[in-house]
Amino acid sequence: MAREADTSPPKTSGIPPDELERFRAVFDLSGDAIFIFDDTGRVIEVNQVACERYGYTREEARRLHVRDIDTPDQASEIPVRL
Repeated sequence: MAREADTSPPKTSGIPPDELERFRAVFDLSGDAIFIFDDTGRVIEVNQVACERYGYTREEARRLHVRDIDTPDQASEIPVRL
């Protein structure tokens, strides 16, 4: 059974607009690759640096799971890190 994944950007209700703007600036302007995962390990947001380094579009990256990004030798640690 397959179901469509929710690839929409994370919900931002309750966050003051100035805080959201500040977060977005840090997130987008960072020189580091940043992935944000949900509690199951699915990517819910990714910055442009991560897309460029890993070779994905933002839409493609939002369909990934941490297992798709991590190295195989780190796979056993995924549940602990989540």
